[in-house]
Amino acid sequence: MGWGHPRRGDPARSRSRSRVFPALGNDGYHVTAYHLDFSYDATTRLVDATATLTLRATQDLSHFSLDAFGLDIRSVRVGGRAAIFEQTGEKLRVTPARPLREHARVTVRVEYSLSPRNREPGHYPDSTATL
Repeated sequence: MGWGHPRRGDPARSRSRSRVFPALGNDGYHVTAYHLDFSYDATTRLVDATATLTLRATQDLSHFSLDAFGLDIRSVRVGGRAAIFEQTGEKLRVTPARPLREHARVTVRVEYSLSPRNREPGHYPDSTATL
């Protein structure tokens, strides 16, 4: 898909137009709220977490991407329903059970774990992982 207007039901681009961090961010939706719930086990040095995002689709979406560098994704739910997901490199591609219509507000819940010590130094500024 080019830089023009997407067709109905097209997936969102998984890269932003930012000149500073072009690999961060995604088009096709706006996140209106984040809620992070996590626990750290000092013995294993692992973090278990749930990220709950409220987003508004800015176009019809058959799937969308989230930034997920360094995360081991266990499950994804969109609007309370299990979603199909695929993790490729830094991106998490999410296919909801039903396509999202333009202007739809939906809750996305991602359960994951990560090991801060496995982080690639300097990849993302001031963060262990970005979702």
